[in-house]
Amino acid sequence: MKLQEMFNDWEDILKYRANTVIFAERDPAELMYIVISGEIELTLGDEPLGVESKGGMIGEMAMLYPNGTRSATATT
Repeated sequence: MKLQEMFNDWEDILKYRANTVIFAERDPAELMYIVISGEIELTLGDEPLGVESKGGMIGEMAMLYPNGTRSATATT
């Protein structure tokens, strides 16, 4: 089973419009995200870090540390 398939029928799936910031650098980390569809661009300042698409995971690194904060900005 692929990672995103584990979450397809969850009731708390979040949907975002294009060009929406999901979280910003230095925000407190409370959630991690699995990309069900679309793409998420990750940036640090004005520098692109990469893109996560279907099946990708974002926000998990900050969840590993107590009182973690986001190290990048994630935008749809």
